Amino acid sequence: MKKIFFFLIILNFYLLFGQIKIAHTKSFSSLPFLYLMENYLSIDGEELAFYSCKDSQDIVKKFINNQIDLCLLPLSVAVKTYNNVSQDFICLGLSQKSDFYLVTKNQELSDLDSLQGQSLYLQGQNSISDLIAKYYLPENIFSFDYSYSNAQLPSLIINDKISYAILFQPFLSICQTYDSQNIRAYPLSQFTGEDKKSFPLMLLIVRKSLLEEKTETINSFIKIFSDSCNNIIESPESSAALLERYSFDLDYQEVITAIKSLTFEFESAGSARENIESTLNIYLEKMPEVIGNNLPGDEFYY
Repeated sequence: MKKIFFFLIILNFYLLFGQIKIAHTKSFSSLPFLYLMENYLSIDGEELAFYSCKDSQDIVKKFINNQIDLCLLPLSVAVKTYNNVSQDFICLGLSQKSDFYLVTKNQELSDLDSLQGQSLYLQGQNSISDLIAKYYLPENIFSFDYSYSNAQLPSLIINDKISYAILFQPFLSICQTYDSQNIRAYPLSQFTGEDKKSFPLMLLIVRKSLLEEKTETINSFIKIFSDSCNNIIESPESSAALLERYSFDLDYQEVITAIKSLTFEFESAGSARENIESTLNIYLEKMPEVIGNNLPGDEFYY
């Protein structure tokens, strides 16, 4: 009888207060969540439960199966999932963005025509790097090679294994840390004469039903998440220690350098929408299938 009594108390607690399930991966983009793990056990009476996932596809799978409520997803992954799989989520805002650069040790690069036929290395066909490179760079100059990840490209450039790569932050700063004298980084926008632009990388996503049910709690979460982004930039040493504590296989000094270069600054969905849609329009022009062939409507943005 006592066991049943205590079970009912516990069940009543979770029905009353519940749990917000948050997914993260072992990547720089998850740093705001690591800060929350260290500093917040609950918010407005709701327990914050954090779950480690292998990658963004693992997060999507768990989201669809109702195993998580809140996460960070790359822009294209979030929008394609919304368009093709499930509309049970809403974009709360943008957590990370970056410029994109052509990185090389070529000290005499004056124009792209002289690079005809050269291999250009970048992570992942149909990735954000692939999109921005194809947007800014003329066709038929480079031969694109997708053999390596963003994390591998800096050492390959430094050690003269490859000559040209597309990098964004924090990977550019890691590269420059080891060879600042020889590394050259050219903003891709300079090849079209456009102004430099930071493109959206990661979106903060919440389950639609949870937002509708607990709007004030999610608003409170947005506030502490935004504060978390600010704390990471203001305290890079502490942030690097967080990555070490959670067994991220990253060099401590590299992490400090990387964090100083990151643009962790939460921007609400309403404020970020213009930049998000501008980038999605490039997807529609260059590789529409990557985002599910459509722009999401008003209901996608909080």
